[in-house]
Amino acid sequence: MKGAPKLPNLEELMAEVLDEQKDGKTAAQQILAKLVAKAIKGDIRAAEVIFDRGYGRAKQATDVDFTF
Repeated sequence: MKGAPKLPNLEELMAEVLDEQKDGKTAAQQILAKLVAKAIKGDIRAAEVIFDRGYGRAKQATDVDFTF
């Protein structure tokens, strides 16, 4: 009986793909540059992604009511 197919190591695969070079820049650098350009043009979601990844997500307050 065959088991589930072995999946590739996602971390290694991502590192390999994002490190591929084109025009002297890695794929990761090109993606980030496009994301920054969108943020500068006013794309709030692009700006949010940049800040969340770069500085961590802002803490959000949560109200908890333990009344029974």
